[in-house]
Amino acid sequence: MAPSGTPQPVLAKLNADIARVLALPDVRKKLEAIGLDPRPSTPAYVDDLTKSEIAKWGVLVKEAGLQPE
Repeated sequence: MAPSGTPQPVLAKLNADIARVLALPDVRKKLEAIGLDPRPSTPAYVDDLTKSEIAKWGVLVKEAGLQPE
């Protein structure tokens, strides 16, 4: 995740750096030990996933009549 409007070259560098760190065996081991599944992806994949999750959960929130406290 990065702020909206972050330049594409910055996103690409962040993504490459994160993928490199997630590939380190000791990092993977620590993340897996706490139940995480470290998988690098792309900024486009994260954007699509975020949009689909907002759409899916937004409908459920509305149907349930939930309101922020």
